[in-house]
Amino acid sequence: MESPHSHAQRETSDESPPSQSASDLVERTGHRSESRTDRAVFYPVAIAAFAFCLTIFLCIAAAFGDQDHPATKWFNHHGTPLLLWETAAIVVLSILAMAVDRRRTLKRIEESQDSESGANNNVD
Repeated sequence: MESPHSHAQRETSDESPPSQSASDLVERTGHRSESRTDRAVFYPVAIAAFAFCLTIFLCIAAAFGDQDHPATKWFNHHGTPLLLWETAAIVVLSILAMAVDRRRTLKRIEESQDSESGANNNVD
């Protein structure tokens, strides 16, 4: 027997909107939605997140490793502050990256609206 949820899922999946290709989006807006320079502001966030993950793995290894090893002693003493600094770096870099991305997006929207209004004025 079929559940009511599976019937509802089947109905909604049949009504999906037609997808737009990237070239349609570029043609409509006049620019690519994401370019390398747009994503570049998020690279420092990715690097900080990678360092955070690496530190977590090293802290776990230190917890289960030889307690007399110098690296284990160092992580036992400095691990928590290091993780806190890395967390703060991820938060700050993320907020900065999102702010820069938002400013760029708003600038593009303004430019596209200006160019559309200029094109509409030329038609009249």
